[in-house]
Amino acid sequence: MLLYTLSLYSTVSFYFIVLGKSELGEGIRRTGALAEELDELLPLLPVHEPVLLIGHSYGGLCAQHFARSHPLMIKALLLVDSTSVNLHRLDDLMLPVMDADDDAAWLETCRIYNEKTSEELKDLIAPACVPGLPTLLNERLEDFQWNPLMYAAMYSEVTWWKEDAMIMKNGPGFPQIPLTVVARDKEYVIRQEDGLPEWEKRIFETLWEKLMYEQSELTDDSRFIIAEESGHAVHLEIGPMSSWKPFII
Repeated sequence: MLLYTLSLYSTVSFYFIVLGKSELGEGIRRTGALAEELDELLPLLPVHEPVLLIGHSYGGLCAQHFARSHPLMIKALLLVDSTSVNLHRLDDLMLPVMDADDDAAWLETCRIYNEKTSEELKDLIAPACVPGLPTLLNERLEDFQWNPLMYAAMYSEVTWWKEDAMIMKNGPGFPQIPLTVVARDKEYVIRQEDGLPEWEKRIFETLWEKLMYEQSELTDDSRFIIAEESGHAVHLEIGPMSSWKPFII
């Protein structure tokens, strides 16, 4: 999901296709397609001035694409544990247990889920329930995870994200705009009891944090912040902004 903070403190939440009531369309979901959809959407709101753009995870990769392709529409950018344009470097790590859940495994899961009905997915996937969220929002989260089309969209995104990242790296340069990069807390993630070897998690999280820090080097006007006691779902796990700290490697 991408969020846009506009003038007069307006906020627009831009959901990926099929996460709301939209259809999958042509079925090919790539960062460039989402950037163009956003470019078409903003004038319809209407928004005719630069925006503060916020992107989390894969949404951060899409936000970087939009910033590069439409620099005049960006006032500032906030990346929250965002996918890096150098995500291919994670593939070079030799992590036997974690490698069993690589892109290929997730693509196969998406393919299987896309062929199921919503009712069948309810039997396979436990309901998502986020403590503190209103009941209506939790119900919408359940609708998302039980929508077969969402997995078709994710299949396309994962299939193309490394190529899209290379397109970005070899395309227009990153604009000189204010940039804040928020990364998850490496030590917090490593402490979690998830069945993964601690040594594997430490190697992976060390590189992930480095990739996050490298994003802050995209502009001269940037900040790098560690979201203490937070994993990848920073927006759900982190406390008040006073608990975030600047981090210098």
